[in-house]
Amino acid sequence: MDKAYSAKEVVAGAAPYKVGDILGKQHNSQETAYLVSDYPWGSKLRCNMRVWIEFKKGSGMRFCTQTEDPRNGRWNAPKKSTYSKALVAIFDEQGHLTQRAWSEYDQEKAAWFRGLYEEHLPHEVLEQLVFFEAYYNSMEAAKKEGEAKGADMSYGTQPYVVAHKAAMLAAAKAVKAHKK
Repeated sequence: MDKAYSAKEVVAGAAPYKVGDILGKQHNSQETAYLVSDYPWGSKLRCNMRVWIEFKKGSGMRFCTQTEDPRNGRWNAPKKSTYSKALVAIFDEQGHLTQRAWSEYDQEKAAWFRGLYEEHLPHEVLEQLVFFEAYYNSMEAAKKEGEAKGADMSYGTQPYVVAHKAAMLAAAKAVKAHKK
């Protein structure tokens, strides 16, 4: 993308993205970054900023920005967030990009996140979401069943370990089915 758009243009509908839109997954490197114009540089100057979401297998996704020095036109070093398992950027009411992220510590929300943002995520990330969704659902069902039978389903107990192994198998099958 070679033209930069300001937040005001996003709000006015004069940019490729509108308020509420999700940054496209084609913006995944410095070379393919979305360009923001009229970004504040200090208290008086304005500059351009590149924005992209980087994916690294085994690490996840992170939000990246890089500003252009308005005094000399050189690009500064990129600023990169910490990795999340899944991440999207959405244009808010002011035309600014805000991040929505999911991590494996929020397993019960894997299905919700996937349902909202599936088309905006790399397939490797979708497989992780499918895995955690299936694992969570299987563990929850096993916990309810175990507790109904009076079993101690706390972490590390024999019934928990058995449920965990079954949930891991169910999750692996769900990923395999998702690949088809």
